Amino acid sequence: MFKSFSEETLRFRFFRIIRDTPHEVRTRYCNIDYDREIAIVAEIEQEGKRSLMVIHTLQTANARDRKRLITILNMHSSDQKLKDEAIAIMEKHDSINYVKRTANKMVQESWKEVAKLLPTSDAKQKLKAFAEFLIERNI
Repeated sequence: MFKSFSEETLRFRFFRIIRDTPHEVRTRYCNIDYDREIAIVAEIEQEGKRSLMVIHTLQTANARDRKRLITILNMHSSDQKLKDEAIAIMEKHDSINYVKRTANKMVQESWKEVAKLLPTSDAKQKLKAFAEFLIERNI
């Protein structure tokens, strides 16, 4: 399964070199439990994909705000006034904070696993600080 991957790819994906895996591991990779193992935090809207902020807003907003947000996003406009209006709608429905909380929870849970794999070092501390910065920063 991993024979076609470069050593660099294996290290980045699995934090170690893997040559072969037991059947149970291959089955796990093919039958993912999305509730416990994978979640999408956010993505830049590209090619018609919506971010978690947009999805949360669409789930929590009233019909008027949902319709306006969809209209603005479908315009694919670079007009800052429209972008600010879309952001205001998402802020109104606490979607930005929701994504920050979700991302923070995911980083904390992921760090528990990563912390076991990486030896204590300056690089490890910087990696953790960087992950926390990405969540806490003001955009």
